[in-house]
Amino acid sequence: MKRIALLLSALAFGTSTAIAADLPVKAPPPPIIPEFNWTGVYVGANFGGMWTSQSAVWPNIGATRFDHNGSFGVGGLNGGAQYQFSNNWVLGVDFSWFSGFDDTQVAGSPATGCANPFLLSCAAGLQSVVTVGPRVGYAWRDVFFYGQGGYASGEINTSSFVRVGPALLQFDNFSKRHDGWFAGAGVDWAVWKGRQTAIVIGLDYKHVDLGTTTMISPGDGVAFCSVDCRSIKTSADVVQARFSLKFDPITPLTPVVAKY
Repeated sequence: MKRIALLLSALAFGTSTAIAADLPVKAPPPPIIPEFNWTGVYVGANFGGMWTSQSAVWPNIGATRFDHNGSFGVGGLNGGAQYQFSNNWVLGVDFSWFSGFDDTQVAGSPATGCANPFLLSCAAGLQSVVTVGPRVGYAWRDVFFYGQGGYASGEINTSSFVRVGPALLQFDNFSKRHDGWFAGAGVDWAVWKGRQTAIVIGLDYKHVDLGTTTMISPGDGVAFCSVDCRSIKTSADVVQARFSLKFDPITPLTPVVAKY
């Protein structure tokens, strides 16, 4: 009887093991993908074009107006910080600096303008522009659309030439930094995302208005407009590609289960 009982027990164990081996195995849980967030700080570079519009008046020499419209390649640096709210709105502050690849000044229109078309020629330019201000927008996954505005500053430069026979001889060349405002819009796209870092490329537009500033030649030797001075009104439109590296050391990673 004992032998029969042992035989039946072994047979029952073998049958249950075979049935268990045929049961389906539960699949492992899907991988966890971190949710991207636009919160963080960023630094980068910018490249693009600037289209300037400048008009100047010599108030002490006939109040003659001369206009300068130029286009230049520009490049510089940018950085900032921003925070993404739970409803996907993003608020931040952005800093940008850029300047022309050369310091060419644009001759007045007509080219021999200024006060006396037979004796004088004028030129002007814009360099070293700084903008800083808030930007606000909406994030849709890896894309961020924003508007921006705030403080702007730029270095306005100007020079004058006197005609001596067929030649033009420069008799002054000076510059002055002037403040103003800017407004614009843009879009950023996170093309690569790590756990708390991202590579971001973007397209950015700014209109910069520096108003009118009175520029007095150092040759005047006084702090007010006596002889060689001019009032220059300056504005510019700037379109740039931006390349930035974003860091987010603050926001904890939010796990999102991948959907299949």
